[in-house]
Order: sequence, then C-alpha cells, then structure tokens
Amino acid sequence: MLNLRLYAILGKEYRRGRSLREMAAALAKGGVTAIQLRDKDVSVKEFLEDAQEIKEITSKFSIPFIINDRIDICLAVDADGVHLGKEDLPIYHARRILGNKKIIGASVSSIEEAKKAEKYGASYVSVGSVFPSQTKSKPCISLDLIGDIKKEVSIPVIAIGGITIDNAPKVIERGADGICIMKGLIDTYDIMERAKAFKELINRLEKNRG
Repeated sequence: MLNLRLYAILGKEYRRGRSLREMAAALAKGGVTAIQLRDKDVSVKEFLEDAQEIKEITSKFSIPFIINDRIDICLAVDADGVHLGKEDLPIYHARRILGNKKIIGASVSSIEEAKKAEKYGASYVSVGSVFPSQTKSKPCISLDLIGDIKKEVSIPVIAIGGITIDNAPKVIERGADGICIMKGLIDTYDIMERAKAFKELINRLEKNRG
C-alpha cells in the first residue's frame, strides 16, 4: 500500500524568500512520505521548471512526487502521479492516459464519490476539508466520514484541510491512512523541524492505536 502518512503540498504560498527546491529538500529531510506540487496561476513553462527541480529532490529521497491537476506536466517530468479534483479530467480518462503504474489521487467528500473513484482507477482518495482552511473554501465534512469511507474502499484514505499539530490527532484517531498538509507544514521558518514534529506525532499515535 502507498505510504501517504505525511503528504505535503508545495506551492508558491508561504515561501518566505525560499525556493521551492529548498522547501522540498527540507520536507524530505523532515520525513514527509509524499510531495505534491500545486502551482496555481503560473505559466506552463514555470510549472514545468518547478516540477523538474522538485523531481530531483523527490528522486534523491525516494519520495513519491505528485502533480496537481496537470497530466501533461506529470508525463513531461516523469512524476509518480497526479492528483485530480472534481472539476479536473475524469479518473478513468487519466488512468487510460497514464497507464497502471502511475499514482492517481482523487478529492472526495462522500462515500459514493470515494467508491466511484476507486472503481475508475484511483490509487488513493483525499477526504475533506476536515477543518476550516485558507486554501479550501468548501464546508467541512464530519470527521466520522473518514472511518465510514475506509470501510467501503480498499485504497488509502487521507485527510486534508486545515490540519495542524494540534488537531491532527482527531483525524488520525478516526483511522486516516495519512494527512495531507500545506500551510501547517510550510508556513514556518523551519520546515524540516515542523515535518519532524508531525512525523513523531503520527508515529506516537499509531503506536498507541496499535
């Protein structure tokens, strides 16, 4: 099964003068298990260049590299996969284009959507938003939905939206296979230490859950 326990989203937000390459390296050293590049409002050329730089880091640390939305960028840099939202290319078309070896993630907010995503070839689903988030404007879901979806699908179920060190236990205790975070991981001056703190928290909670 995919290890998406600590899934980082990386973009232009919260850079604080740092390059995306520096931020990706800090995340990798801190122990994240996957990195997604989400480059909104940039040219295709810039997105491609950013993806190439981050791919070098993820390859060095053997971390899955996921591209948000853009199947063309995924293929161009030989990323490990894509993450698709509800308004993006349908999963079954993406699977036909990418083949069986690439990872395809899907955003869902109901049991029905999760089952459909798995049926059409999704490798994992992200469920959210679980908490209020600056990057996700949609209403929050019930945390109980995480466990409900896990009972209905065999692919990893990760939680997304407004996750912090303080509220992460509420999600992990519901049985999520991983947590997907942007602001909570990179909106800090020491990304590596923040990632380590999340990793230690996950390890401790999973050990207790046992």
